[in-house]
Amino acid sequence: MTGHLSAGRCVGRIDPDGPFLFTVVVKETFLLKNGNVAPSEEPEPLLEDAQTRASTDGRVDLPVRLPDLVPDKLAPDLIVLATARRSTPAQEAEVALLVGEREVHRLRLTGPRIATRVGERWELSPAEPWEQMPLSWDRAYGGTEQHTPEPDLQDVPELFRLPYPRNDLGIGFVTGAAPAPPDTMPMPCVELPDDRLTATRLLCPTPGAWHRQPRPGGWGWVEPHWFPRSVHWPMGAPWADPDAGPVPEEELGILPRGITARAHASPFENDVLRPEFFQEAVPALRLPGLDHAASIGFDGLEPARTAIRLPAGRPVVQLATPRRPTLPEIKLLTLVLDLDGGVLLRLWAAPLRLDGPELSGVPEDALETLEVELGYRRG
Repeated sequence: MTGHLSAGRCVGRIDPDGPFLFTVVVKETFLLKNGNVAPSEEPEPLLEDAQTRASTDGRVDLPVRLPDLVPDKLAPDLIVLATARRSTPAQEAEVALLVGEREVHRLRLTGPRIATRVGERWELSPAEPWEQMPLSWDRAYGGTEQHTPEPDLQDVPELFRLPYPRNDLGIGFVTGAAPAPPDTMPMPCVELPDDRLTATRLLCPTPGAWHRQPRPGGWGWVEPHWFPRSVHWPMGAPWADPDAGPVPEEELGILPRGITARAHASPFENDVLRPEFFQEAVPALRLPGLDHAASIGFDGLEPARTAIRLPAGRPVVQLATPRRPTLPEIKLLTLVLDLDGGVLLRLWAAPLRLDGPELSGVPEDALETLEVELGYRRG
């Protein structure tokens, strides 16, 4: 049964005030077919680098996997890579993600549309009917706006690039700083139902007002440099202009209230790595109560309602520490449902404090030689 497991080791910590950890990281690989889950005979190896794939139009590279060697997390992340399909074409539809019977996130899907500039306003074309819609970040709001250099910088050969801080892979981001707004602009297809891009919201007045634009909709990996994850990396955040209005993430409780204003007043406040940085899912899919044997369901994908029952077993790690064999407690870090690739992954961590009784006095370079045994416990 352990043939579907792969394991690695890492040393680190997620809390600057917490202890350093020696963690055995274990990845489970299962195959998905027609809603059934079966252990894979070839486990996916643990990754030290991200893996990407080209978007359908070849415009950007989309994250498929992020590095696995994480010492711990505050809560499990749920990552879903999927394509919505319909047997009959539709211009608009909604899909919901459920854990058990509880809906945790919903997306609004709209067929391709074009915004056309008419004088000082924008007009939207009718949505095209669609039968397949990838729920990927290139279909969500965002992107990178290109600017021509200022007149006194014409000797600069390349264009300036202004990325949308929440999602630089998407479409629809254009600001009033552009020398000449485009005549046409593709609209996002995957959105949050309550925060959609409209003709009146299309033009972001100034680059510093980007936070008033729609938050992107998606269920995939959140890149380290995207806001608000980047807030928790030292000096890594593109701070919004506080004069442009409140930051929605503060109003929704995703970020502490006033953090943007404080950052402008004291730019060096954010000088430590915070535990929240290690969370790789959208905020709604960071699930402290996620049971490793839960049922993950979809309402709106075809068939109309599907559910995947996660395997009830879990890995067991035994570590040959100097004093005695140790069975560190194992915890779920990340659940990946790659429906497009037909793979289900669970990433687990079995952390031990370096200053704890099991490892006290063990040199760090000796941690790589500690014997690790993997087992599997049903139920």
